[in-house]
Amino acid sequence: MDCYHILQKLCDSFGPSTYEDEVIETIKQILGKSCSYYETPHKNLVVVPKIIGKPSRVIFLQAHMDELCFRPFRYFDDGFVELTPLAYIPAIAANHRIKFSPTGVHAILIVEGKDSSHKYYADVGACNKSEAQSLIPPLSNGAYLGTIET
Repeated sequence: MDCYHILQKLCDSFGPSTYEDEVIETIKQILGKSCSYYETPHKNLVVVPKIIGKPSRVIFLQAHMDELCFRPFRYFDDGFVELTPLAYIPAIAANHRIKFSPTGVHAILIVEGKDSSHKYYADVGACNKSEAQSLIPPLSNGAYLGTIET
């Protein structure tokens, strides 16, 4: 697998804040059985290459594996969901898709307001509050699927 495809596979892995398991599993899948893997309590990944006949060096991968992420904050009777961002989200992210875990539902991100007074909403095509809650359950995470170009 070439570098482009490795990077593409890593970027396509779902990994909102505190849910980086898919990114860690992707790294393990790419490197395969040529390494041993250990996870720290803080979700850092330690990779130890298996080199036969040579002393092995430990590689400690500590990076921000999480993505731009949202959580449901308030559900409205018309089916829209107000979101709370879990990191700084630029307004240019508006009208892009976000994917919610664990349901896998895709939504359109709507940004309202200017400067620091942004409000974020998800449009999942729900007709009412109950349907929105079933599509985007409370405490689910939504990861930004677009590209941010400035």
